[in-house]
Amino acid sequence: MGAFHKKIAAGQQDRSPRLRTELVTMAAPPLQCQAVLHQAAHRGIDLQRWFGPPVIPSGDFEKKMMGLGLGVAAGLPAEAAQCVERGLARGALDEAVAAAAAGDDQVDVAKLLSLAKVTVGRPPSRQKPWTAPRPRTAPVPSSRKAATALAATELQRQKVTPSRLRGLKVALRRSGETIDVDALQKALGTQNLRLRDANAAALVREAAWRSQNNEEGAPTKAPLTGIISLVEDLFAPSEKPPAPSYEAWKKHKDEAQKGRARIQFRRALGGLSHALDAPELKEMLLKYQVLNEDALTEEIRASAREWARSPDGHFAQLKAGLKNSDSDVEEGRRKVLRDLEQKTGFVTLETWKRYELALKRRDACEGPLPFETYLASIKAERQKAEKVVEEWTKSKDEEEKLRKEDRMRRAPVDKVVDEMRSLYDQAHDELDGQYKASRICPSIEAKLRGFTEKAQNGLVTKAQFDDTFGKEAFSLLADKRVAPKALALADASVRQSITARRSSGEKPTSEVFGMSSEEASKHAKELSEKKENETNEEYTKWVAAKAEERKKSLKARKEKAKALKQGLDSTRSDVEAKLNAWRKAQAKASKALKKRANYTGDDAETITKLEDAVDAANKLRAETGVAATAATKRWKALKSARKVARGK
Repeated sequence: MGAFHKKIAAGQQDRSPRLRTELVTMAAPPLQCQAVLHQAAHRGIDLQRWFGPPVIPSGDFEKKMMGLGLGVAAGLPAEAAQCVERGLARGALDEAVAAAAAGDDQVDVAKLLSLAKVTVGRPPSRQKPWTAPRPRTAPVPSSRKAATALAATELQRQKVTPSRLRGLKVALRRSGETIDVDALQKALGTQNLRLRDANAAALVREAAWRSQNNEEGAPTKAPLTGIISLVEDLFAPSEKPPAPSYEAWKKHKDEAQKGRARIQFRRALGGLSHALDAPELKEMLLKYQVLNEDALTEEIRASAREWARSPDGHFAQLKAGLKNSDSDVEEGRRKVLRDLEQKTGFVTLETWKRYELALKRRDACEGPLPFETYLASIKAERQKAEKVVEEWTKSKDEEEKLRKEDRMRRAPVDKVVDEMRSLYDQAHDELDGQYKASRICPSIEAKLRGFTEKAQNGLVTKAQFDDTFGKEAFSLLADKRVAPKALALADASVRQSITARRSSGEKPTSEVFGMSSEEASKHAKELSEKKENETNEEYTKWVAAKAEERKKSLKARKEKAKALKQGLDSTRSDVEAKLNAWRKAQAKASKALKKRANYTGDDAETITKLEDAVDAANKLRAETGVAATAATKRWKALKSARKVARGK
């Protein structure tokens, strides 16, 4: 090992990719799938029972390995999960099949477990989880070149890519012009690179010695340029191997891509995160036919049924009915989906979209949901939903049948009106000395009159009653005093729902609508004849009463007219006397006014007497005028009343 380290440190141009590969793979396990088997044994899985027969076909072996890997990878740390994932790669599975081959494409399970160093039969508690062995490193040598080679080997095991190298140089430049061990370790940490402090100190000393060209002393710092130059020399590309042909390169790239795609596709089918983009995932789904015949048939049936119940399906059914076609639109949709699946994989892709949506809505604590488990779960959910829909449809059909039969019942309109009026009379409470209805319906009497007019031959149907008094009957259910009778008059759906909630299951019966059609018709006929006879008797009595009332009215009018004539005659003379007095007063007032106007003297006493005479005459004229007007009005009123009394 010391000579090998010296060779690498002495001349970086002598490093070969083959040697670096051998150095990295020195610590690799004999089989890459060893991590999967050890993790399964640690979890208590009986591997011999898991694989079944001692010799199994290679195809069954790969399926069982994939199932085993998906199970043991759950809950592992990132590093252990990556080891399990590498153990399920295409190359790892092919390696295991070749190592434990039993001829004719068969795998010897016992040989495989022996090569993987898995102890069979030991209690699971005594087994430890498999971890990749750590590479052995020699103790730090005392010579400068050997120590530098050891540090280079430790870094080379960590796959320092060109990107990491660039990032490391950027971090070094940010540390300053001189670099010590702590600054070097921080710069390495930015690229997730690890180096023991002794090896880091060896690299710092090598860079300082190269910059000073002096091997004496033990420097702890080195110039920035010396560290960067040393790192570039350690990881400078060696002699390039001969470039392969394009065909070989393309073949190798395709194989690697296919292997990676298959691994990621297995992760996708297991409900785990994957690195496949949409075109790659679509290609894999169509290539491997993830839906078997039973699952495909189930998805086509469910999709066709859902479409038939959609507006598009109803429209297609209407078009078929207009064309007088008896074809089943759901069956036609199944054929269309089958053709689309063969041509474009439509059903598979739509099923996968729903699966991805279910994964997004799934809680992370529930764990992964494999695709097969999802298909089984949605099938069970559909069967459960169809059963519920079937039971609901059956109950609704029975309810609608009962409702139709109930609405066809007939009853005499008088019994219905009397029953409703009785229910509202009973639903009264005493409040502040007054009786008030517990169920308010101010227009109940108007509704009863309008309902009576709807009767035909004295009969009404339950449908007419529900349309008119459905709300009122339902409202009366809240009053315990009339609730039983109100329930018998309620709608059929209300009666059915309330009966279903009762423990007894007793169905309410109505005396009103409980008659048969013959009994209701007979009752209505008898009621009609009875009312007709009562109406005729009442009309005869009314005619006689009206004639007697007419005689009495005529006699009273004649007597009143006679009395009014006497009053009118006596009032006429009074009116004439009042009018004559008014005419005399008017003439006297005119005379006094004329006498005052003809006087031209200036005797004050005489003028005063004349004006007093005029005022007295005017006052008398006004008083007599008022009396004459009142008498005239009385006379006219008596005259009008006499005309009315005489019937003119």
